[in-house]
Amino acid sequence: MCSRFLYHGPKVGKKLHLIAWQDTCLPTCFGGLGIPDMASLTHGFACSFIWRFYNSTSLVSDWFRFRYSSPFKPASTNCSKFWKNICGVARNIKGNIRISVNAKNCSSLSFFWDPWLNNISLADLIPSSPALHGAISDYWNNTWSLPDKIPTEIQQLILAIPFMDINDETITWNGIVKPCFKIFRFNLFVDRQKVPWYKFIWHKRAALRFSSFTWLLVKDGLKLADVLARRNIFIEAICPLCNSVEESGSHVFFQCDYSFAVISHLLPVLDSFLFRPTILQLFDFIDELSIYNKVEKDYCFFVICAAVYFIWKERNNRRFSDSHLTHLELRQNLILAVSRKWSGSKYWERCLSGFFSGSVLAMHFLTVSLLGAFRLAALWFLGDMAGCSFPSC
Repeated sequence: MCSRFLYHGPKVGKKLHLIAWQDTCLPTCFGGLGIPDMASLTHGFACSFIWRFYNSTSLVSDWFRFRYSSPFKPASTNCSKFWKNICGVARNIKGNIRISVNAKNCSSLSFFWDPWLNNISLADLIPSSPALHGAISDYWNNTWSLPDKIPTEIQQLILAIPFMDINDETITWNGIVKPCFKIFRFNLFVDRQKVPWYKFIWHKRAALRFSSFTWLLVKDGLKLADVLARRNIFIEAICPLCNSVEESGSHVFFQCDYSFAVISHLLPVLDSFLFRPTILQLFDFIDELSIYNKVEKDYCFFVICAAVYFIWKERNNRRFSDSHLTHLELRQNLILAVSRKWSGSKYWERCLSGFFSGSVLAMHFLTVSLLGAFRLAALWFLGDMAGCSFPSC
């Protein structure tokens, strides 16, 4: 239902969506759209609960501690589903946390179940015994009083554990004293590799509309002829932009004469290409340029993502509505969209002078001026229609 709503609008009926929902819900750095799913939210909540269980004092934590002793203790069959989930998450994150013992928290830490021995617990070393199921304070009162059931080598390990300052946090996460919920949620994806292209699409100054379509392109989610053909769905294969080459993702973006004419005029540095680049090659080329700083590179990435959106829109207009824009007209629409996003930035003038030629820059300001005059005239006309003068409205 969620994927139908995201990709097609209504949540009823069946339509083709080309990207799996579990891939869509991945964080952006792992190749997803950044929509949090229930699994990652549940994992993050469980980690947050365990964090508060040890680092804060409340009636809730006292009740769970009295009933279950520790989240690292195996859950019994009659435990609630909530506590079974907490225990499962606790086993998975044992390697990420470090429990420090001090005079204040030793009465709330389980001597046998909690991993206070350098990320391991006594339960990992020796068999369970009722004589070991108390709190740490039951075996320490300014000096250790250890049961004889504990082997000598393990007693030496316990004696080597220092008691920390009373103001220290009980538990830390990979050395972080106060982790945020995002860190907890991302722990679910610790085994995944980051994709190298996410920083080009989801940079600080990205626009969601443009970046979303670029993400679809990189993930083969746009319904191009070659993508549909791999699913035995066949449409007109000739590119509607140039009417000469078969349509594919690499051709439309940006090996096609039409699309390359649009993007190369906005980014003149692309004239140095001997062959037409794909979108990932274009991203890598901009990223490796030493003549641009971080802001200027973000500007280039924004222009590329905006170009993907407008070229895809033009492709669909030509295929389904017989509407055609020349590459000059499409370029002006693209310039206007970029200016709306960047005109309020202090780097806008520098980006204009560094990337646009004089003719394009003059045409851009002429377009903006004409649109401003049209809006002013429309406001004046509406004011007259309402029976009031414009200056007093």
